[in-house]
Amino acid sequence: MRDIFLTGLAFFTLLPIGVYAGERSMVRIAEVMPNPEGRDTGFEYLVLENYGAQPVDLEGWNVYPDGIGYYVFPAGALLGPGARITLRLNQDGVDTTSDFYFPAAQRNMGNTNGSIALFSGPERSTATLIDFLQYGKAGQTWESAAGKLGLWKSGSFVSLPDSSEGHYLQRKNGTPGVASWAIIVPKKTPVSASTVRAVLTEKTTAQEPTTGPQMEVFPAPIQLVAVSDMGNSVFMLNGALLGLSIGGGLFFGIGFLALRKFLGRSQINLFRKLDH
Repeated sequence: MRDIFLTGLAFFTLLPIGVYAGERSMVRIAEVMPNPEGRDTGFEYLVLENYGAQPVDLEGWNVYPDGIGYYVFPAGALLGPGARITLRLNQDGVDTTSDFYFPAAQRNMGNTNGSIALFSGPERSTATLIDFLQYGKAGQTWESAAGKLGLWKSGSFVSLPDSSEGHYLQRKNGTPGVASWAIIVPKKTPVSASTVRAVLTEKTTAQEPTTGPQMEVFPAPIQLVAVSDMGNSVFMLNGALLGLSIGGGLFFGIGFLALRKFLGRSQINLFRKLDH
């Protein structure tokens, strides 16, 4: 009897005080990115969150994105109350307290359908399965076990939109089941008019070469092109000949003075000579 007591005492002292084992935890799959915008490899991820009030030691826990392979959390993977950790698939990196890497994933997650199972230990069975998610279609790996445990209703799945690239799945609360999940559309940052003008200006202005003829293109709506070589200059306005400067002597085309007056002094820099 004494030996049994000491064995049990030794087992419970293996865990730090206040850190709970898997079966007593409230760790859930919280977010999944199965189909990133653009390239998939190296940009897919899933997030776990502790919905409980106690920290959880994830050492030895298994995550199984269907068809990719099982990832086992290393020693030191602790998840505090309300904290999140991200598992990055098909990506190399150094594990931190919040980011873990799974470079040995066998392939990418399914874009249109897939599933993820979370196990609270090295054993992969109904005894350790604590969370499950499937999207796109029913009947995927571990659905039957999740149904028996009340983690997921058999036959149900999170429906994806026809064009789901860049969308991700996000959990609304810690309750198991399909009703706790939502499809999130990433917000696009609007581009201001001033930013557009700046980009257009940058794209329509060519850099002057260090040797040979020099050309400068000014932005729309009035585009003035000035070319200078060996003291001779040619001025073009929207593709039309505007004026010439030959050997330092200036000859203006018809309408040049009127245009200069119309633009005003603020635009006089448009007509600067490029001779050196």
